[in-house]
Amino acid sequence: MLAGMSHARPGRPPKLSAAAFAPVARALLRPPADAGFALDRWTLAAVAALIARETGVAYNHRHVGRLLRRHGWVVPPFGRDTNGGMRRRVVTDPDGHPIGLFESAR
Repeated sequence: MLAGMSHARPGRPPKLSAAAFAPVARALLRPPADAGFALDRWTLAAVAALIARETGVAYNHRHVGRLLRRHGWVVPPFGRDTNGGMRRRVVTDPDGHPIGLFESAR
């Protein structure tokens, strides 16, 4: 390796550390209503709002899937639109527990 080069990934460093994400991850294991959202299931927009509220870091809801993956969650592609204009995605937390997310099928 050349002097002065590191193994760090290129680009801007993440805005949200693993320690800062921990309270968000704990909240996602509970129903959205427990976090003050009038929802039956988590939506990516609600997760983005939760992250902003818990950490002060704002993310676009379209980036939330990548953020969850970076923190060890499994986020598969969306399924068919079978829920009245909402697409369902089951996200798996790092311990293998499924969490249902919905996003509008625009």
